[in-house]
Amino acid sequence: MSDESGSGQRVLLVGGSGFVGSHVADEFLARGWEVVIFGRSPEKFRPPSPYITYVRGRISEHSLLDAAMSRNIDCVVHLVSSTIPSISNANPAFDVRSNLVDAFALLESCVKHKVRKLMFASSGGTVYGIPKRLPITEDDPTNPICSYGIVKLALEKYLQLYHRLHGLEYVALRISNPYGPRQDPRHVQGVVSVFAAQLLENRPITIWGTGRVVRDFIHVQDLARLFYDAAVSHVTGVFNAGSGIGVSLNDLLAMMIAQYGVQAQVNRVAARACDVPAAVLDYEKAKRVFGWTPQISLERGVQEVRAWILQDVLRAQLPVQTLTIAGEAQNPPSGIDLQSNGLDMATPVPELALPATGSA
Repeated sequence: MSDESGSGQRVLLVGGSGFVGSHVADEFLARGWEVVIFGRSPEKFRPPSPYITYVRGRISEHSLLDAAMSRNIDCVVHLVSSTIPSISNANPAFDVRSNLVDAFALLESCVKHKVRKLMFASSGGTVYGIPKRLPITEDDPTNPICSYGIVKLALEKYLQLYHRLHGLEYVALRISNPYGPRQDPRHVQGVVSVFAAQLLENRPITIWGTGRVVRDFIHVQDLARLFYDAAVSHVTGVFNAGSGIGVSLNDLLAMMIAQYGVQAQVNRVAARACDVPAAVLDYEKAKRVFGWTPQISLERGVQEVRAWILQDVLRAQLPVQTLTIAGEAQNPPSGIDLQSNGLDMATPVPELALPATGSA
């Protein structure tokens, strides 16, 4: 179960300015934690928060990463990936170098600075490969069909090794397809946001294959809550992070068309070899260990995405913020209502999200 007393605790979010990271930051702030974000760029849809310390850098810049880790960090959340499933097979060597080899510096720095826990954003949509049954449990076979999933799985194994050798606590969340406000609708990933923007702007929608592939969608606020619940525990291991409900792309689009009250032109192109036919995650282990269950339905979630796109994307194109290495963040005033200050729940995180026309 989650611990509400975060006073004096400090979390480092590697890739915390991305879609998922921004919501994880909100969750930790709301629980009283100090938040440090390490990343190469600021958030796209919000200005920097005065309550967050920002350090500008890439995970490959090991000295900068180590400097960020030296700030008395209690927990690290690793959210960065330089590839997505649909392109990872084109250059597996790059995938390994940038996402696996560079992660060793993070692991070593965690040990050096005596970080208690490392949270890792793995991929429930790719590490299992083509499932033999649905929903998929953590004990089911892992046979990825793309380099992205292989690298995620390899890093999970190294986390197990560092736990054995150095006592580093970790939780790897095998995430399905997160969606919600602040997921860039112009990106190649995130089918809910992409569909929503295309529908609202009356643009054609492209679907790879028949559209009958089945996916599991989890609202980013539910996901952020699981990151927090797992982080404050002393549990180590691998957990699925999904809704447990499968929805085909065709059914998702039909639901969004009905809810938004619009028409759609759909273009279908050939299916891709990297896309598994179905991926639905069983979250009973997270429920049993952390008392966590997803709370936000897909029907409610797609309406939130619609409202956000109309308000913050189509009507208010925010300029890109210029960000430099910052000093210590301000402490939120006592009793501050983070939700009323624009911090309510929502690195690019890689692939966690479902490509607009394919799978996660």
